[in-house]
Amino acid sequence: MIQKNIYPGSIIISDCWAAYESIGTKLKMDHVTVDHSKNFKDAITGAHTNHAEAMWYALKRKIPNNERNPDKIDNYIFEFMWRRQNKNNAWEAFLKCLVDVSYI
Repeated sequence: MIQKNIYPGSIIISDCWAAYESIGTKLKMDHVTVDHSKNFKDAITGAHTNHAEAMWYALKRKIPNNERNPDKIDNYIFEFMWRRQNKNNAWEAFLKCLVDVSYI
């Protein structure tokens, strides 16, 4: 999943959950960790997971519990991303989408 969705050359920042241990070695990607039992920002690298944690929290609040499954979540994620990208001009962006859609 990581190889499919993360651009080559990206730096992955995560907490120290055991499932993430092999990201750097197995996938040959830059991987920086933050040990949340010690701090929330790595003193040496400056790495933190605050943005990712905040984004996931905001997204989860928008998805009803009974809709949080792989078959249903994509549309919620798409809408969440679209709204965030167009938060200052949602109406104009919506109209542009209507213009861009072709009905045959």
